[in-house]
Amino acid sequence: MPCRSISMPSSKQPSHARSLLSSLGLGLCAFVQLSGCALPPEQLAYRQRLEAGVQTPQDTVRFRTTREEQQRLVASAPEWPQASNPRAGAELMKAASAGDLGATKAALLAGARVNASNEWGSTPVLLAAQQGQVDVVRTLLRAGAAPDGRGGPMTPLAAAALGGHAEVIKLLLASGAQPDTSTETGEPALMLAVRMNRLSAAAALLEAGASLKVHNRQGDGLVMVAITEDFPEMLALLLKHGASPNTPDRDGLTPLYWAEYLKRDGMVPTLLAAGASPHVKKIALPTSGSYVFGEF
Repeated sequence: MPCRSISMPSSKQPSHARSLLSSLGLGLCAFVQLSGCALPPEQLAYRQRLEAGVQTPQDTVRFRTTREEQQRLVASAPEWPQASNPRAGAELMKAASAGDLGATKAALLAGARVNASNEWGSTPVLLAAQQGQVDVVRTLLRAGAAPDGRGGPMTPLAAAALGGHAEVIKLLLASGAQPDTSTETGEPALMLAVRMNRLSAAAALLEAGASLKVHNRQGDGLVMVAITEDFPEMLALLLKHGASPNTPDRDGLTPLYWAEYLKRDGMVPTLLAAGASPHVKKIALPTSGSYVFGEF
């Protein structure tokens, strides 16, 4: 929503805003943009609930927004300057990584490009997501940061998953990030969360509909990774969300086989309760040639 000029004596502007805006040669309109007050209060409150994933049944009746409209609202922002300013861009990278919200806003107003990347391919929103800086991520998204944008091997969502930052994950997903986008290694955010035993991050991705049929570079699925890494709570979470307890690895060995072989005694009852076959622990696969298959 375009920001309208508002007449107000400079003495009535907050002192910290006067100092910042004066140094940038900007007026009150920019302060309204900085403070996020461009939306009507009721709509602003609704946007904040969408970002946090806590919208109410009353919201459904009152606003009647589609998923696409909700994502546009979450990403709605004032018109931040996007002129090329290398110095401001460097300051934005530094501020985003440090979680410095004030410096982030100042760099944006000074003309930093919100989707620029540094020499390692990291964007400001990726750096902020990696550190779990929710408020900075929100500000960058409102300034036009691409929720799936990257200039390197990792997405902001994957970076947040590695760090276990569930609130950042929810915010990125609400802004349109795709839960199954893979890193350059071929692993999506959910696999990274499982591999690092980030329970809250994995739960946020699963609740958003992340695919359970993904594999790591060794060809192991999510359940197999949870078993081999000895993450019983992660295993229970995956099974609760519908992961199969019988999907074998690339050699035809089932999760139950590995749970018993690795002496994960607490995991065996969990697998059986979820429907694992107690009799079949090896499955003949066309690509497997190193085992004698059958029940054992």
